Amino acid sequence: MALPMQWLREEGVRLRALFAVPGRRDWLVLAWVAPLYAVPALWIGLGSGLVRWDPMDLPQALVFAVIAVVIPALGEELGFRGVLMRGRETRARLVWAGVSLLAYVLWHPLQTLTFAPDRTLFFEPAFLAMTTLLGIACTALRWQSGTLWTAMVLHWGAVVLWQTLGQGLSA
Repeated sequence: MALPMQWLREEGVRLRALFAVPGRRDWLVLAWVAPLYAVPALWIGLGSGLVRWDPMDLPQALVFAVIAVVIPALGEELGFRGVLMRGRETRARLVWAGVSLLAYVLWHPLQTLTFAPDRTLFFEPAFLAMTTLLGIACTALRWQSGTLWTAMVLHWGAVVLWQTLGQGLSA
C-alpha cells in the first residue's frame, strides 16, 4: 500500500509545481539564469547562422508571442519539467531531471519525423545544442523553485525573441 501513497505524494508535488507562485527569490534566480543560458546560446546561434537579425512585423510578432505562451512554454514545460521531473531524494531527482532533459531534446527531432517535416532545423547540431542549454536552464529553474512558472517564462522568452527578432524556424 506504500507505493500508491508514494505515487500520490509525487503527483501532488508535480501538480503543486503548476500552481505554486514563484517568490521574489525565484524571479531573481531567473534573472541570473537567463543570461547564463542566453550568452552561450547566442554564441552558438550566431556562429551557426541560426540566429540572425530579421524581425517580424509587430502584429505578427504579437500573435506569435501569445501563441507561444501555450506551445511551447506551457505545453513543453508542463510535459517535460512538470510530469517527468519527480523524486524527493537528490539521486532520484537527478535521474528524473536527466530523463526530462533527454526527452525534451529528443522531442524536437521527433517532431520533424512525425508531424512537422518542414522543420529539418530540429536536426541541426547547433539547434540541438541551444535546445540542450535551454533545457538545462529550465530544469535548474524548476528544481530550484519548485514551480514551473520561471521555467515557462524563460522558455517563452527564448522562443519569442528567437522567432520574432530572427525568425528562427525559417532558417
